[in-house]
Amino acid sequence: MILRNLKLENFRRFAYARIDFAKRLNVFVGINGAGKSSVLTAISTLLSWYVRRLVSPNGSGMGASLKESDISSTAISSSIGVLIDVEQSKQVSWSLCKSAKGAPIFDVKSDLKELGEYIRGLRECKLESVPVIAYYSVNRSVVDVPLRIKKRHDFQILSAYDDAFDRAADFRRFFEWFRECEDVENERIADTLMTGGVPYLANNELAAVRTALSRFLPEFSDWRIRRTPLRMEVKKDGISLSIDQLSDGEKCMIALVGDLARRLVIANPNLDNPLLGGGIVLIDEVELHLHPAWQKLALPRLLQSFPNVQFVVTTHSPIVLAQLNSLLFQQTEEISVFGLRSGLVESLIDNETGLVMASEMDDAAADVDAEFDALLNGEGK
Repeated sequence: MILRNLKLENFRRFAYARIDFAKRLNVFVGINGAGKSSVLTAISTLLSWYVRRLVSPNGSGMGASLKESDISSTAISSSIGVLIDVEQSKQVSWSLCKSAKGAPIFDVKSDLKELGEYIRGLRECKLESVPVIAYYSVNRSVVDVPLRIKKRHDFQILSAYDDAFDRAADFRRFFEWFRECEDVENERIADTLMTGGVPYLANNELAAVRTALSRFLPEFSDWRIRRTPLRMEVKKDGISLSIDQLSDGEKCMIALVGDLARRLVIANPNLDNPLLGGGIVLIDEVELHLHPAWQKLALPRLLQSFPNVQFVVTTHSPIVLAQLNSLLFQQTEEISVFGLRSGLVESLIDNETGLVMASEMDDAAADVDAEFDALLNGEGK
C-alpha cells in the first residue's frame, strides 16, 4: 500500500491543496499552527475508513464524516480525498465531505464506492497479510511500562490495526505483547530442556521485534523481562538498565519502534522476515522528546529498519532538516519535503541542488530560536 496523493478543499486552513507523495519518506515542515497536524489528521481520517471497513463490513472511520469545525470559515462545505496504490497495478480512491448546516442539499457528498468494492473483494478471500497503518501523534507517551497484563489480547491478523489511530496511545499493548510472547518463549525453552529435545530457538515474531529494536538502537541489546523484581530490562552499552531508567526520548523511540515492529509481525504472519512488510505510518513531530543527536538518527534509522514502509512525518527541527539533506544527497530513497505557510503547500527541495533550500534551513533555525526565547520569557506553552 502506497499513498499517492491527498486532496484538501476548504479543510481547516487549506482552501485547496493537492499533495503528491514520495514512495518512502514525506516530511512536512512548518511552525506551530501552520497546518502540519491537519494534513496528518486528514490522511488518518481517510485511512481509518479502509481499516474499519476491512475489520467490519459496516464499519465507519473516525466519526461518520468530517466535523463542521473542519470546514474553512469562509466556505459552506469541506472535502478530503485520497488515492492509494493498494496493489502493484491497482489504485483505489475515496473521499469524505461535510456540509455546513443550511448548505444546499445538492452540495458535494462523500464517495466511498471504490473503497467499498475493493474491501468486499478482500473480505471474500482469506487474508494472508495486511498493510500496516498507524498514526503516532504528539500525544504519544510512555508513562509507565505495564508488566501486569490486565487481559489476554487477540493477536489475529486484523489486530494489527488495534488502536492504530489512538492519538493518546501510551504503547501499553506493545509491552504487554512482548511480555506475553516472552512468557510463551520461556515455557517452550523449559519444556525442551525437560524433555531433552533440540534446544528451542526464539520464536520468529519476538526475534523480529528484537531485531528492529537493535537495528534502530544498536547501543541497546538483550531485551528481556526480569521477574525479580518484575521489570523490562535492556543492556545499554553493556550495562543492564530498567526501561524506567531511560530518558523520555529513549523510552518514546523504543515504544514507537517496538509497536511498529509488533504490528508488522501480526500483519505478516507468513513472512520469514515480517519487517519487510509494507504500510503507511504517520508520525507527528518526529523529533519529539529527542536529544539533538537522536534527531539526526531518527529518520535514517526508521527507513533502514522498515524498508517497505512509507512514512509521512512532520517536523520543525533544523537538525532533522539537515539530516534530510544527507539522505537527499545520497539519493538512496524516494523523499519529498513540503513547506506549509498560510494554507499553501510547496516543495522545499531546490530543483538545481536536489536539497532542502538553504533559506528553509535558516528559517527553521530562526523559528526554533524564537520559540526558545518565548519559553525563556514565559510566553511559550
